[in-house]
Amino acid sequence: MLDSMYSSLYLDKQISQLGHRFIILELEGSGVGFASYSTKHPLDPKRYRLEKLYLKPELHGRSLGKKMVRHICHEVVASGGTALELNVNKKNPSILFYEHLGFYREKEVIIDIGNGFVMDDYIMVLDLTQKPL
Repeated sequence: MLDSMYSSLYLDKQISQLGHRFIILELEGSGVGFASYSTKHPLDPKRYRLEKLYLKPELHGRSLGKKMVRHICHEVVASGGTALELNVNKKNPSILFYEHLGFYREKEVIIDIGNGFVMDDYIMVLDLTQKPL
């Protein structure tokens, strides 16, 4: 699964065909985290998706993830967006991080992604008209 989601071909497709925007967090000249986001669907241009958010584990708890999400929220609002959504596995402890930022659990989904992999997730949403970061 990781090979397909992070291959250079798929990353190129995410940027050039799917419209994903990537940000990289650097500390002292080294990349320590990254995130990507996109519009959810052309028919819903005000709703954006946080596709990826990763930070080196040793840097958790230093508000760096919050800064990345805040940056993305500012970009989304500047582009006319009013909501940011994401999928997170139901067993992922980062649910608390997202709730702390103001995301709420909108619904539960089970998605068969093939090759024996299933995503058992919450879709979480941050209303950017109500809760500034």
